[in-house]
Amino acid sequence: AFNLGNHVYIGGGFEHLDWAWEDQYLTPVFVDSYSVASQETGPRGISFSSDGTKFFVVGYQGSDVGEYSMSTAWDVSTASYTDALDISGQQTQPHGLTFNNDGTKLYLIEANGDYVHEYNLSTAWDTTTLSDNGWKNPGAYVSEPHSLVFNTDGTKLFITDRLSADIEELTLSTAYDIQTASHDTNDGIRITDQDSSPKGLAFNTDGTKMFVTGDANDKIYEFTLSTAWDVTTSSKTAELSVSAVDTDMTE
Repeated sequence: AFNLGNHVYIGGGFEHLDWAWEDQYLTPVFVDSYSVASQETGPRGISFSSDGTKFFVVGYQGSDVGEYSMSTAWDVSTASYTDALDISGQQTQPHGLTFNNDGTKLYLIEANGDYVHEYNLSTAWDTTTLSDNGWKNPGAYVSEPHSLVFNTDGTKLFITDRLSADIEELTLSTAYDIQTASHDTNDGIRITDQDSSPKGLAFNTDGTKMFVTGDANDKIYEFTLSTAWDVTTSSKTAELSVSAVDTDMTE
């Protein structure tokens, strides 16, 4: 999932992207969807450029990153396919993806082997300019990683563990450098009381809200963090069922 203000974007496992509306004063309703079936039959992760004119989908079946442009920012109904980057030479079974703030770095989760891969982009938000910059194995504390998200300054990395139903929190001594990531045994939470298969993850801009998509119950869960960017201080405040529009949420 990717959250921006009052829009929630959900990566649908059945070859499409859903767009829902979320606002504290309105009843959430389904708005639109965009099919990526012509390019990828197993979409797993989604991320947007900072200006909302591009989104990127990582494909489980094709082991690639698809790039799409939107003529109207943040409106997936105006999307068109641009191209795809084959990453099968670097990894298999890619799931989550995210960027640093300026689009010059791309990060991918590899479920087969529990790796986080880091790539450099010589041109921001252009995956054709990508080069491999190494990987980190968080397997000691993540058994089946699915999604990853940074805080706004790149000093924290959050990973969903689908198998253990955990949200893990890592600290980076150098911003956006996964080689400097470390983990404390207390840096994480288990959300089995809400969902046994968490997949997608997103935060609001100040880190006081966390949103998790749960595949087991087809819901989006909202958590409030009493200390910004500290998941151990989180408590569930709301949930939204999206089963009417998607029964296989992957991001």
